[in-house]
Amino acid sequence: MAIELPHMVAAVEAECIRPGLRISVERQKIGCCHPHVTAELARRWNLPEPMIDAFRYAPDPLRAKTFSLLGAVLNLAATAADSGDLGATSASPLSEADSELVSHLRLDPEWLRTSLPSYESMTYTVDALCSTR
Repeated sequence: MAIELPHMVAAVEAECIRPGLRISVERQKIGCCHPHVTAELARRWNLPEPMIDAFRYAPDPLRAKTFSLLGAVLNLAATAADSGDLGATSASPLSEADSELVSHLRLDPEWLRTSLPSYESMTYTVDALCSTR
């Protein structure tokens, strides 16, 4: 998306002022969202159907025709990543997560707040992976 539509991605970035907005803003501005693009890539790469479904249903796992636990996890991971990217200082990276989804998964918000590793500790090797050295 960033390669083909850099101006649209920049517009999406500008509107993502709090965690969890990215997918809906992408849908509004671009007409699709990154999990759906990833689902199509996964389909073309002949990845297992449960993985394809997880990407397909990640934007709204509770409204999917078939609930995908992995899709729900991807949804929460996207919110946590947004939280870290935005430098959110809230009590938990998932404090902005869909409360209905958190409840459906029977996750304890207090446990999430105290148990999730920091964004920095989960992403510190990304620069190393992307390094051209």
